[in-house]
Amino acid sequence: MKRKLAAAWSETDADTARKALEAVADSLEKNYPGAAASLREGLEETITINRLMLTGALRSTIRSMNPIESAIETARTTARRVKTWRGGNQVLRWILAGLQEAERRFRRVAGCRDLPCLRMHLRGEVLNAITSKAPNA
Repeated sequence: MKRKLAAAWSETDADTARKALEAVADSLEKNYPGAAASLREGLEETITINRLMLTGALRSTIRSMNPIESAIETARTTARRVKTWRGGNQVLRWILAGLQEAERRFRRVAGCRDLPCLRMHLRGEVLNAITSKAPNA
């Protein structure tokens, strides 16, 4: 099962990845219906990277949650210093201070040279979403 999931996630074509993940979900259905339902529930989010046609280091970077988790943990550590909270604005200021601290520690994104390609694909995705929701005139 691990190999089938890894193969599906490493597919570069979104349709092929979707079909492979649906096949994995079908094979899980009888013995592990919860796992099959979970896989189907997150299917579209799972293949987003495939739809954006990302490859190489940028694909690995974006697929990982580590940069986001690291920034959140730095903000949490910074906000831990506060002993008494005096309203929502103070909370927001401390979270901002923590995220600014995290920003100072950021390094260059692996695969940063592919970011213009990502931007182009994201614009295409947004335009597709807008045109598909536009009422027919």
